[in-house]
Amino acid sequence: MINEVVLLDNLEKVNKFVGITAAKSYDIYLTSGKYVVNAKSIMGVFSLDLTKPLNVQCQDDPDFLDQIKEFKTAE
Repeated sequence: MINEVVLLDNLEKVNKFVGITAAKSYDIYLTSGKYVVNAKSIMGVFSLDLTKPLNVQCQDDPDFLDQIKEFKTAE
C-alpha cells in the first residue's frame, strides 16, 4: 500500500496529477483530515484545501511513485 504526502498548490500541478492518476486502472484516494476524494476526479481534488499537504493512498506501484515524485513533500 502506498501512502505518500503531496502538495498540489496550483492549477498546473492539479491538472498534471489528475492526468497521471486517471491513467491508472486501480483506485487512488487523496485525503485531507476527515475528507477522502477520488484522486482521478478534478472536482474532488479541488474540493480539498490545496494550501495544505494531502495524503495519497493506493496499491503498490513503483511506476506511479516515480511519476508523482515531483509532487512529494516532506510534511
